[in-house]
Amino acid sequence: MYLPYQISHIRLDKNPARPALTVSGQGNYLVFWWKEVALGHLYVDPQENLPEDQYYRKLTKAIGAAVVFQAKQQPAGHTEWENWLHNRKFDEWTEWMGRVFLRRRKVQFRPVCPYP
Repeated sequence: MYLPYQISHIRLDKNPARPALTVSGQGNYLVFWWKEVALGHLYVDPQENLPEDQYYRKLTKAIGAAVVFQAKQQPAGHTEWENWLHNRKFDEWTEWMGRVFLRRRKVQFRPVCPYP
């Protein structure tokens, strides 16, 4: 039998602090967003103890690929974003993330009709 998971959408652009996790018999599935951009996700097993330091390590791993990819597209550079998160320097991190995602490249798709 699988225990249920509480799904939470975490808006890192609004509040990057660790959210309250549900631990009473269910796990947590966290989806991390920067505005309208999904950055990553994290499963927290039922009854898993997730101290704040460990949460930020897992958060960094979960969103790392998306953040690094986007940072390489911008002149904002790679800087110390991981350290800012781990050390809860949210002002510096939020300001940098805002610059990184300011001019996010939009992908244009041509509509294709599957029927002749």
